[in-house]
Amino acid sequence: MKTFLHTENINILKQFKDKEWECILTEPKFSYRHPHIQTETQFIELFNQSKLLGYLPYIQVNGYIEETQLDDLKVWLKECIQLEPKGFYFNDFAVYNHLKALNYEGELIYSPETILTNAMDIEVLLELVDRVVLSKELTLEEITTLMNLFPNKIEAFGLGYGLMSFSKRPLVRNYLDEIKMERDVLNQTNLVIKEYKRDQYFPILEENQGTSIFLDTVLFPKHEQLLMKDSSCFGLHYDDCMLKEDDFIQLVDLLTEDTVSFDDAQAQTSLRLGQAYYYRKTNMSKEEGK
Repeated sequence: MKTFLHTENINILKQFKDKEWECILTEPKFSYRHPHIQTETQFIELFNQSKLLGYLPYIQVNGYIEETQLDDLKVWLKECIQLEPKGFYFNDFAVYNHLKALNYEGELIYSPETILTNAMDIEVLLELVDRVVLSKELTLEEITTLMNLFPNKIEAFGLGYGLMSFSKRPLVRNYLDEIKMERDVLNQTNLVIKEYKRDQYFPILEENQGTSIFLDTVLFPKHEQLLMKDSSCFGLHYDDCMLKEDDFIQLVDLLTEDTVSFDDAQAQTSLRLGQAYYYRKTNMSKEEGK
């Protein structure tokens, strides 16, 4: 089972370069959740630095493409292909169509964030793509069942703050405008939101193109990743979005150290660790989610 580092931080890539892990870099023009990389120049520099460290990076394009963006998307993908990535992760099939039109021959992985939840969809999609990334809202039983059905064709989210919802509206700025408060919130990774009927504080990231809200705990599959490996999982993604560099490095070390249990790890970090939806369904009320 492979490990995929999903980061914008060259220091993270340096820290784990000797482990022979894969890396995924999110491009900044048509994607979300890239608070530290804002320009094509920054992205290309990070990509080239990653290659010098020994990685062969994948590129992720996770945005929803508008019709007016199609021509610009094709131009940018052509530039990205010239970087010689190992493959592309995509959310919108406009990306797939353009890559095929450009005769791209690398790996193509469908990664739609939330909607990929059943075997029928996966079976059809695997006729087009090399692999798929499962939704984060599935239980562990559902995840391992699908992995066993499609061995070495499925990837999953492994470590980090799981995405809970996304809106193209600037939710934080709209709220601050309503209460007549001025504050720089764009691309800030230290903001949280609390709903009236919940006790938790959810990390929230506002970017120019939309707002992402994450689960309140860091997914830490200490026991579960072994079960996924046994179920022929192709790979797990370790994502540092919304995590401080030192915290992420510590969590990776704790997760990959065989002698450390989930309780041990929780005792050694100030972050709240969790198991996402591994043992619960997503259709809970707000009161049940407390």
